[in-house]
This record gives sequence, C-alpha cells and structure tokens, in this order.
Amino acid sequence: MPALQAWAWGSTTGNARTRTYELETRNQQLERYREYTDDVLTAIHDVFYVLETDGTLHCWNDSLCEVTGYEDSEITSMPVLEFFDESDHDRVADAIEEGFETGNAQVEAELLTKDGASIPYEFVASTLVGPDGETVLAGIGREVTERKRRERELTRFETIVKTSPIGIMIADSDGELQFANDRAEEIYGLSKEQINNLRFDDSDWNQVSIDGEPLLDDEKPISQILESG
Repeated sequence: MPALQAWAWGSTTGNARTRTYELETRNQQLERYREYTDDVLTAIHDVFYVLETDGTLHCWNDSLCEVTGYEDSEITSMPVLEFFDESDHDRVADAIEEGFETGNAQVEAELLTKDGASIPYEFVASTLVGPDGETVLAGIGREVTERKRRERELTRFETIVKTSPIGIMIADSDGELQFANDRAEEIYGLSKEQINNLRFDDSDWNQVSIDGEPLLDDEKPISQILESG
C-alpha cells in the first residue's frame, strides 16, 4: 500500500474510532442521566405523570401504582379519566384542555383506586416539549386529605364562633381588634366595622364587672390575656 494511501486509511480509521468512542461515551452519559432521573421520580412521594394530547398517560412514577393499586401493565391501556369518578370527568377534562391551551393547569378531584376507594388529590401541570417535538403535559398529584380535614375544622370553628350566644372578639398581639361575632355587636351596641377600628383599651368600651362596676384597664379580660399570654 502506498505511503499516502496508508496514511489516509489510518487517519480515517482513527477518526472513526474516535467518533465511535465519543458516541459510546455520550450514550453512557445519557444512560446514567436517565437512571438518575428515574431514581428521582421514584423517590418522589407525590404522583408524577406525563399526559399526551389525547389524554393518555405517556409515563408515570411508582407512586401512581402504589396509590391506585394498578400495575404498570394496566395503567398503560387506561385513559386518564378512568382514574376519576364520573362526576369529576368534566372538570378534569377541562383542566387538561386548559393545560394544553395555556401551558398550565390545576384541578382538585377524587382519585379512584383499583378497589373503589377515593382519595382527594390536587393536580398541577405544565406543558413541555418532548424529544420528538410533541407537546406533553407534565405534572404532580398531591394528596390533600389532611388539608381538607383542616378546612372542615376551620369552617366548623368559624360557624361556632359566629353563631355563639357569647360575645367573642379576637385581638392581635398589639391589642388591635380583628374580629367580633354577632353577639358582640349586640352586647356593645357597635357594628363589626366599629369594633374592628378600636383597641381593647379604647375609652369607647363600657366593660363592667358582674356587679356592674366599671373595670379598670388592667382588669379587662383582653388586658389580662395579653399580659399573661
């Protein structure tokens, strides 16, 4: 083989080996990144999901299987609306449509499990462009059972306070009144707006003891609470 020909062949072979090595290195890096991403998604306690434009699930993490009781092989063939009660279908479908149109979506709905139980969840998602150029909706689903319980307790507390036959007022740490119920209005002959513009030690208050004697400032209930904590 002529020297020039041999040099050219050797150079071409060397370049090919270099490109092959670079490609293998790049593939190894991509594989490690994919494994890392899978580990992150697996570690997430919340449900992670990616939806395609037709409403089918493109991918999901293990939490979806753990929460719903379905196997991956079952989820593959399930339209996303099958995970929700029929009464929630319209709201969920509207949220998905809004997500693809605006780039963001949020909805609360009851997530159905394989055994028929329902769990309150909040879903938030944003659009992403996949590696093939297709638009997908990726998001997180988080259980809100505890939050719903606290909201019910707060609503119950507010109802009790507002309808109590006892006059109730709430002041902040500076003594500024922030709330008064209906009974407090009747007792003091002031509207809630008037009460909220007063301090606990304002001269407009007419607080008396059980014997009908005017209370000194340090004898007033709010004064004692602010003092003792």
